[in-house]
Amino acid sequence: MERVLKFYPYKINYRTMKLKHPWTNGQIESMNKKIKQKVLTRYIFSDEIDLEKKLIEFINDYKMNAKLKSIDSISPKEYLMRKHNIIIQPIVS
Repeated sequence: MERVLKFYPYKINYRTMKLKHPWTNGQIESMNKKIKQKVLTRYIFSDEIDLEKKLIEFINDYKMNAKLKSIDSISPKEYLMRKHNIIIQPIVS
């Protein structure tokens, strides 16, 4: 009960969920699927560093350029700039 009251002023619902249930973490499953389709199946990696570089490249492209339906077909970068006046920077390895 103490946890629920702590988050009440911020209008955050505190819920516990079971692990490995796709219906509870659908966003994570969706992002993992995108990474698998766009990175892991398209390239052959020579080592872990090569894999890390491609993942960072994909994440940067997703944050900066991907048009998402859930935020009115604009990129996350544009959304944060318009709504919250926040500028995000690319990840640098």
